[in-house]
Amino acid sequence: CDSTDPDDVHTPASPTSPSSSSDASGDGSLWMEVELADYEQVKLRGVMAMARYLGRLARIHPTDPLAGAAIDDSLERLASFMAAWTRDEGDAASARLAFVSSLEERLAESRTGHLGDFDQETLDDVAHEACVRWLLECTPCGARSVDLEEWPMVARWLRAKRTA
Repeated sequence: CDSTDPDDVHTPASPTSPSSSSDASGDGSLWMEVELADYEQVKLRGVMAMARYLGRLARIHPTDPLAGAAIDDSLERLASFMAAWTRDEGDAASARLAFVSSLEERLAESRTGHLGDFDQETLDDVAHEACVRWLLECTPCGARSVDLEEWPMVARWLRAKRTA
């Protein structure tokens, strides 16, 4: 994502008729069926596969293999945190705090204000921001499980994103 060359991002042909639904297997997992011009129809399974696909279309997922792998690794860790949020409330609260603590540490290490120290926003930033906003606004029973006064780097990051 640090490239300024707009042709540096491999973007497949424009999608037509993307849709998401529950998996026919009945396990409740999400999937998205995408039909690409000049390509066969593709079925993407899992939230992170969909996020990476959409990130590439939006040009916020790097084409450089090493940079892309770093973001993919972070997204997989994010998915693990998200899975832990569905456990019983004690474990979920602990997992939410571990997530925000990890994010606070990563932002403290960043010289650019973006996760992974990229010089512009990436899919990693977008996905983590969505999770933090969910924690602040949509937690069970309306209780805020994260107090941003305890996490100044996260609070500053969110404010900067709001003004950008």
